[in-house]
Amino acid sequence: MTKSISVLIEPVSPENFRPFGHIMARSSYTPEFFGPDYSSARIPLVLRGQADLTMLRHPYGPVACSTFEKHPTITEVRVPLDNVPSIVFVADTKDIPQPEDMRGFLVDGETAMLIGQDIWHSASFPLDPRGAHFILVSDRETEGELEAAGENGPPSVYTQMVDWTGRFALVPDYARLARADGG
Repeated sequence: MTKSISVLIEPVSPENFRPFGHIMARSSYTPEFFGPDYSSARIPLVLRGQADLTMLRHPYGPVACSTFEKHPTITEVRVPLDNVPSIVFVADTKDIPQPEDMRGFLVDGETAMLIGQDIWHSASFPLDPRGAHFILVSDRETEGELEAAGENGPPSVYTQMVDWTGRFALVPDYARLARADGG
């Protein structure tokens, strides 16, 4: 029988997500370079192979997470396209994560996130019945391995995975969000 484990969900911010990577949002945008008709800010994207830009869709469904992955040699960027908030679970541990290692974040639909190297992470769980589309920036070798693993078993070189199916499922506890809203 699967044991549901509640994880407090907090609104993502540059400060609270820093141990896991970076977020990119207009509200936290600080230009580092000014050109004649633009300004820019950079984040440290790390790819080991050929860049891979993918459009992916996460369907709507119950937020109950039992699978996680991490990429020891690359970072991963998720850019939302539909202005749909989502829940993401992450952990910064070198070991196989345990439920108590996981943190949960509410990522608004206008905030992109870069997940750091060696950070355990879940899929994005959209909070809209229509689901949500994202642009994923990764590398071709990592994404190719994950696609092949879907057919042939778990990946082994570019991605590590943990699957708690049948044991644990992380579920969101929104109490911290209610307090942040004054509710």
